[in-house]
Amino acid sequence: MLNIQSLISQKESESLDLKREFHKNNAELLHDILCLSNSFCEGNRFIVFGIANDKTVHGVENDPNKKTNADLHDFLRQIHLSKIPQIDLTFYQVDGHEIGLLQIMNAPKKPYFIRKDFQVGKTVVRAGVVYTRLSDTNIPRNETAPEDHVEIMWKERFGLLKARAVSLEVDFPVKLGDTRERVLEALGKPNITGRNIEQYFSEGIEVSYDQHFDTVDGLIVYPLPTGTAFEGTVFGIKLGDSFAKVKEAVGRPSHWGLAYENSSIAVWEIEDKLLVAEFWRSSNDKTTLLSSQQLGTVKSISYCNRKSFVGYNALVAIAIEQIKRAITPTSFESENIVMMNIEIDSPIFNEDYEILGARPALMGGAEVLVAFIESKVVLAFWVYPLEWKYPVIRAIYKLGEATDTSNAEAGIEGS
Repeated sequence: MLNIQSLISQKESESLDLKREFHKNNAELLHDILCLSNSFCEGNRFIVFGIANDKTVHGVENDPNKKTNADLHDFLRQIHLSKIPQIDLTFYQVDGHEIGLLQIMNAPKKPYFIRKDFQVGKTVVRAGVVYTRLSDTNIPRNETAPEDHVEIMWKERFGLLKARAVSLEVDFPVKLGDTRERVLEALGKPNITGRNIEQYFSEGIEVSYDQHFDTVDGLIVYPLPTGTAFEGTVFGIKLGDSFAKVKEAVGRPSHWGLAYENSSIAVWEIEDKLLVAEFWRSSNDKTTLLSSQQLGTVKSISYCNRKSFVGYNALVAIAIEQIKRAITPTSFESENIVMMNIEIDSPIFNEDYEILGARPALMGGAEVLVAFIESKVVLAFWVYPLEWKYPVIRAIYKLGEATDTSNAEAGIEGS
């Protein structure tokens, strides 16, 4: 059953659009429905009426433009649509107000578009144009969806987008399991050496080492401060690729998460390894300025063993997203996971957050530190590899507060 409170506590995204009131202009309504219907995301999509972007509940009980489920179905039938998306409008009571929830079902009928221009006043939705939504932003009415997105939509509609076995093709000059000596031979001296991490600016690569065996257990590529970026491909994907291209190369991800304030992650399970792609998204306060070409494109790629600290970050991000949806995380060791100074239903889990990274835990495994933006609270997730291979979350506990998430890890180091 849909949890309306959990849904409206989330920030706007590829699948969620918040509206203070119902549309006054039906052309704008049609544009929003088309953008969400064609959005590249897993599951159904939602427009919530009666809640502002800042989460203030206004309600629609007195909205003169309020519509019913029948109104919306009649409206879509009158439009010259290529395909009519399946929708459902339901009303809920939230904080004493009536809230409208329009659910748009995900289906392999994309791309949705209109065959005849639809105009109300000066607002025009153009015929034959494929609109979509990138992160939390709609493609403007005078633009069109990226060409590669449209290509994937047509392939999905005609059944040409099939699940494919991922070939183990990685352009890294080193591989998982290599010794530190082998990495030195292949890449030379690292530019930066940290706790089980080495950075190589000339290659645009970061290498993670197993803390016990001193062999490579994780490889990460992303644009470095020097401007250097890894130019190869990882399982057919590269930095800057759109989600459509990534999906075509490796199929649908098994999990999604947020991980950082201005990015989200997708995770693929490949044999006993993890492939993690991080995608740009706009920050909650809109201070991160991204072009429409950057939104939804690959920011970094990681390939690692499940028990790698690199993989632990993804594991925790997935767990937080499952907690948001009132789902017991698949990574919990048991339903009675240890919670210290924090409750599993705490509203803190609905905030934006930033994963600060993993550090060795005294009791084995690692602590993954997560700073929650609004409350400035730092939680530690104790991740432990069962049988030295299968990581699980054994406990979550509150470490303290941080006045600035950029130095949160340093602030709790001695706690």
